[in-house]
Amino acid sequence: MVQIEIASSEMLIKQLANSVSKVIDDKIKQLQPTEGIEKYITRKEVASMYGISLVTVHSWINAKLLNPYKVGQKTLFLLSEVKAIAVSQRKQKEVANV
Repeated sequence: MVQIEIASSEMLIKQLANSVSKVIDDKIKQLQPTEGIEKYITRKEVASMYGISLVTVHSWINAKLLNPYKVGQKTLFLLSEVKAIAVSQRKQKEVANV
């Protein structure tokens, strides 16, 4: 004798939701950036990082201290390049103080 289990609609919905959730989680993991991929930050994040205004960020772009990257209408900066500004500015101050 074969036993047939009748699943309720609620049980089917839960199973379907779990399956879809697992597929989505797997896809998100595949899209996560891998090591070695540079992170970009916005003008506001640069200003916040250094405690400066957006006007100063613009001045740094004009002075070629920052290299902006346009993505659509957004202006972005490589985080590594932004951090390098602090190092170069610190070295210039040390040389000036000697």
